[in-house]
Amino acid sequence: MKFNRIARWLLPAVVCLLLPTSAHFVHGDSPGQLGDLTPSEVLNGYMQAQMSNDYEKIADLSEDSRFKNRADYLKFLKINQTLLDYKIVSVDQSNPDHVIFHVLTKYEGVGGNGELPELQIIVHKSNGVYKVLIQPGTVINMDPSQPNYKTVEYNQKITMGE
Repeated sequence: MKFNRIARWLLPAVVCLLLPTSAHFVHGDSPGQLGDLTPSEVLNGYMQAQMSNDYEKIADLSEDSRFKNRADYLKFLKINQTLLDYKIVSVDQSNPDHVIFHVLTKYEGVGGNGELPELQIIVHKSNGVYKVLIQPGTVINMDPSQPNYKTVEYNQKITMGE
């Protein structure tokens, strides 16, 4: 009898002690918890994932309309250069569902010192979740012999072989 009374009191106490620990662990990197992240947290997580070549996390934190499935997107991510460093220069939060970050980046294997011109990286809210919106048609001219060297053009029609 005495054991049952202690068990009825002890079991709920142990469960209550474990719940916050489990909830914190699940919150860590679970894709189901992405809705809790701010635009800055999404961008910083995305950039850190690029620096550590964490392709799964990059895919979780971004949206690229060029790919119909995650497997193809992950294959594409694995052929890109590794991000070495980044610096957020400014942020336009005038539309809270479409936050524009101006970012300086440095990549391994990019000509010169690896630094690219300032990029606009959009963190867009869709279905209650912020994600980095990959912008197809972004052209970064890194050819020093060109007059528009180190310029960025967005929404360009890109055809292969030209």
